[in-house]
Amino acid sequence: MIRQEPVAKTGSFSASVNSTFYLWGGYTDGNTQHLAKIYSLDHSSPTWRSHDIREELPSGYYAGACTSIGPFLYSYGGWSQNGMETGGLFEFSTQTLSWKELAPAEAEGGPMKKIQAGMISYNKKLYLFGGYSNSSHLVQSGSQFVLGFTNEFHSYDLRTGDLLHLLKLYKAINFLCLSIGQNVSVDSIGIAS
Repeated sequence: MIRQEPVAKTGSFSASVNSTFYLWGGYTDGNTQHLAKIYSLDHSSPTWRSHDIREELPSGYYAGACTSIGPFLYSYGGWSQNGMETGGLFEFSTQTLSWKELAPAEAEGGPMKKIQAGMISYNKKLYLFGGYSNSSHLVQSGSQFVLGFTNEFHSYDLRTGDLLHLLKLYKAINFLCLSIGQNVSVDSIGIAS
């Protein structure tokens, strides 16, 4: 760990764990040397530190989605160094400073490769919504794809490893409830928990 500020950049991944803010990836003037580092800023100091990561980082390094749960950071997608959209869900341990792939790009039932999606965490699950892609043929059945934008909605359960396409599931439940004349919320049948 070295005391060092991040270089000026845009489109970085960022999330916090307790009182520490983490930053990685991003786009600069084309210099990719900084991509093998994760920076942290402890709010109590406040001093930037850079952490050299020995293993390969996820291929998405710019304009991807991220969030955190406990001591872990999670990332999905983003632009790769060769200018292509990427996929794959990754976990970074802030304790061991190591990456692990949780779901590969284009996993069965998983989201398409994309950039600028939103990601949140709730109740040991990750939720990924929307984004932009040039790959309209990879959009999940039941999702929309308009001018490169999608409304795909997926969840990943950290306890079981299940990856679900929620938009399709929500539409099916809504159709079923309307068909039998019931007003049932998705939360009441345990999908969101």
